[in-house]
Amino acid sequence: MWHEAVDADFIVRVFAVVIVAEKHTFQMLTKRPGRMHSMLASGQFWGLVRATLPDYGPPSPAAEAAVDARFLPNLWLGVSVESQKWAFRLDKLAATTAGAVRFASCEPLLGELDLRPWLGSGLDWVIAGGESGPKSRPAHPDWVRSLRDQCQMSGVPYFFKLLCTIEVLGGECAVPIAAYSRRLLARAA
Repeated sequence: MWHEAVDADFIVRVFAVVIVAEKHTFQMLTKRPGRMHSMLASGQFWGLVRATLPDYGPPSPAAEAAVDARFLPNLWLGVSVESQKWAFRLDKLAATTAGAVRFASCEPLLGELDLRPWLGSGLDWVIAGGESGPKSRPAHPDWVRSLRDQCQMSGVPYFFKLLCTIEVLGGECAVPIAAYSRRLLARAA
């Protein structure tokens, strides 16, 4: 959604829908936190969102208050951080306060990752997982355990999806990997 080719009017309309659909929780994940941050920090953007709200029905007082506060309690904003090389993306996410939850999606996890500078100070949730599919790149169990431990020490929720390291299963990445992943993580606990 935050790609430069996506028209700003489309993003305004998406935010209007998020605001009026107060009972739903929306997650927006990007590899482009710079555009996300600059748009959400813009008074002009929020003015356009306010002007668009009536297109989706009469806005509630809570919806109007959300626009005024530039804070959407039903919005989670996240960035993809596959390895330390991409951790800089978290700086813009941490500075973006429009969403109730800011999260890192560390999937596919492709290398060691130190999230401690952002945990507890701008990062509310971490999701991690390996890559799946016939040409998946391996995720090392130590990387997964390290993220889990960092999150535990910081009191930040951690959700681990899947360790899908093809070498571990002799070239197979199928249903048994979920049980294997649980055993692997439990060993370090």
